[in-house]
Amino acid sequence: SYLKRNPNILQAWEAFAKSQENTGQIAEAMATWQYIGEYFNRLPEAVAHQARLMWRNGQSEEAFSLLLSNQDKVTEKDSYYWEILGELSWELEQPEYSFLAYNTLWESRDANALVVERLIQMMRDKDRAEETIAIGEEAYTRFNESRWLLLSMDVANQAGMLTELKRLVKIAMNDEAKFEDSEMYWLLRAQLDIHENK
Repeated sequence: SYLKRNPNILQAWEAFAKSQENTGQIAEAMATWQYIGEYFNRLPEAVAHQARLMWRNGQSEEAFSLLLSNQDKVTEKDSYYWEILGELSWELEQPEYSFLAYNTLWESRDANALVVERLIQMMRDKDRAEETIAIGEEAYTRFNESRWLLLSMDVANQAGMLTELKRLVKIAMNDEAKFEDSEMYWLLRAQLDIHENK
């Protein structure tokens, strides 16, 4: 068989597990991921795949428990685990774990745009303006998208942090072509002018 010819090739086993998933062989895929975790020493990744399968099959709470029970075996480099934990805990409204997962992804530089949006939203909800601004500013650098700097500027404005707003506006002005089509950019600049001319 396919696996007998390739018993020590991780990619072969992963492909086998994914083909089982795609054909609805959930119990078999779970067992294959278990084997991958143990035999190839890939437990965090295997647990994340098992949890995702459980979640997709309506077992959200059980999937969440599986992730948490294996958290002590995971490092910050196990990005797939943190991604699944973040998404599932977000859906289950478990902000403590969502924040942990998204912050871990951010710190390890594995965060995608959705992770950053949710992390920033959580920071804003906690009234942590300085950290929100810092994440938005760094996201602007990482992703090269104006919306992240605009978000930081908006947070600074709403928090009354005029020195920060002025600094962020100067950053935007250095690359104004990225911002000139944004109504929000011009509103924030006008807001800054009003404060400075009081």
